[in-house]
Amino acid sequence: MLTEEYAIKIARDWNVKHDGAGYVTRFEVGSDFLSRYPVQQAGGRTILELWVPAEEPDEFNAHITGEIQVTHGFRRPACGGAVPRRSEPGCAGADSGTRNQTVLPPGVQL
Repeated sequence: MLTEEYAIKIARDWNVKHDGAGYVTRFEVGSDFLSRYPVQQAGGRTILELWVPAEEPDEFNAHITGEIQVTHGFRRPACGGAVPRRSEPGCAGADSGTRNQTVLPPGVQL
């Protein structure tokens, strides 16, 4: 996702509903590398994404420069509403979902 507004909407309205929690991350990737992925309009004018093939996360991650920042976190109200560091009983999936996750380079922890 190329805008923070859209990333927040997906994390809050989609990931929380389906996975228990949603996070928005910010990081930089070199523009020369990103130019291989055309910008996709996934709905409205402001819903812009880069579609990185599932086979390419290692190469994509190798081109991340600087720090990966978690800028927003959302969680089901029934699970306390706060952003979890670990799953809690009754809130399974709050940090273990597999959809729409940012793949981090080796050694990077949130």
